[in-house]
Amino acid sequence: MKLLNNYILIEAIVEKKEKSAGGLFLPSTIDGERPEIGMVLETSNEMVPKGSKVVYSKYGPIEVAIDDKKLLMVKVEDILAIL
Repeated sequence: MKLLNNYILIEAIVEKKEKSAGGLFLPSTIDGERPEIGMVLETSNEMVPKGSKVVYSKYGPIEVAIDDKKLLMVKVEDILAIL
C-alpha cells in the first residue's frame, strides 16, 4: 500500500482492562471511545518512521478496514507525539 498526501496508517493500541476489588473487569475507556495511541504500520512521511508508537488526535483519524482489521488513517498534522 502506498499512502498519499502525508497520511499515516496506524493500528490502535488498546489498553488492558483493569480488575476491580470485587473481581469485575473495568474498561479503560468509556462509551467505546477510540484509543489515542497507536503503532505506525505505513507512512508517507519520513518524520514519522514505520514501527513508531505515536499519540494522535482523537477526532482526526479516518477508520478503514483492511484484511478484516480496523485501522486508522491519520494526517501527519494530527500526530501529537512520537513515543
